[in-house]
Amino acid sequence: ISAMSAFASVCKTDLAPFEIKPEDIQTINFYINPDYIYPASRTPILSGYTTYHFLRLTIRSLDMVDAILQTLGNSGATDISQINFTIEDPAEIKSEAREKAIAAAKDMAQQLANLSGADLGRVISIQEETASANSNNSAFANGMGGGAGPGVESGSLSVTSNVTLTYALK
Repeated sequence: ISAMSAFASVCKTDLAPFEIKPEDIQTINFYINPDYIYPASRTPILSGYTTYHFLRLTIRSLDMVDAILQTLGNSGATDISQINFTIEDPAEIKSEAREKAIAAAKDMAQQLANLSGADLGRVISIQEETASANSNNSAFANGMGGGAGPGVESGSLSVTSNVTLTYALK
């Protein structure tokens, strides 16, 4: 356990220049496995322990991702994976997507009514289906660091709103 505690301290010290808030560093898994030597025709001998400490980091500045990954590798991290890019507060973006979807649905309904010779009446029902999707669901970076930065690309994220408006016709 002391070896893992020492790594965690080094890791936190090395990450200090990036000003990652304490609430953005979370232990998500920690376990210890015994290591054995298996001599021929003898009982296995306990030779020590291997500890695994899995952290989840939330990095709020995309321009720091490569430097942080490089620092983690140089600090001794042996598995850096499951990098996900998300929108921190999608409420405003979802609202904008919804407004655009409703405007497009109204325009299409009006066009269809005009083409069929009918007039739009009142809205009878509204249904919305929202989804957040990104073009790089999860990018992976593995390695021990050294050399140039990993070059993780954030890609783009999109938020969509599918709206169905049902109108009465006059």
